[in-house]
Amino acid sequence: MVVSVDVGEFSEAARALGRLTEISKGKMLDVEVVEHIVDAATRAPDTTTESGRNEGLIRHMGNLFDRTILPALSSDSPDAIATTVRVQRAYAKLLTSQSRWSEALQAHLVAYHAAVGDVNTTEQWRDAVKELNDIVDMIGNFGPRIEEVDGKKWKFQCKSLIRAFMGKYRADYEDEPEWESVKAMLEDLK
Repeated sequence: MVVSVDVGEFSEAARALGRLTEISKGKMLDVEVVEHIVDAATRAPDTTTESGRNEGLIRHMGNLFDRTILPALSSDSPDAIATTVRVQRAYAKLLTSQSRWSEALQAHLVAYHAAVGDVNTTEQWRDAVKELNDIVDMIGNFGPRIEEVDGKKWKFQCKSLIRAFMGKYRADYEDEPEWESVKAMLEDLK
């Protein structure tokens, strides 16, 4: 699989990734290979299509995500959160390349919730603030393209995420300098 990626045989690498993930029931999911294949699918020049993308590889990876990779994600592994975040972001990138804005945003939201779900230190909280800023920007970019996010208007969804974040971490991190940037994010949406 890794050799296939190195020599540019991304379709073969995707097939091997799918088989390995199925056989191991997700325990041997190589996230770096997933990211490389998605990068190749969304950026590789292909003279057979007007878009310049490899439509066959995009379609194959979409099926692989839906049928194998996403169902195989589990919380059993020690690095489950990091794996979920990286896989969901790769999936969102693939969906974005297909202009499937609503589904891409949902994948980004899953990655966000996984990334900020368990914050115990100030450094983790600062990373969570960056994640919040990124998802608010993402919703701001995708929002006008789609009518609703999780059944809510996109600005309302942003405000809800920020308020939930503030409510969850106010007691522990209100005195941190980044708290002001979180408040500023909320003010910018008014």
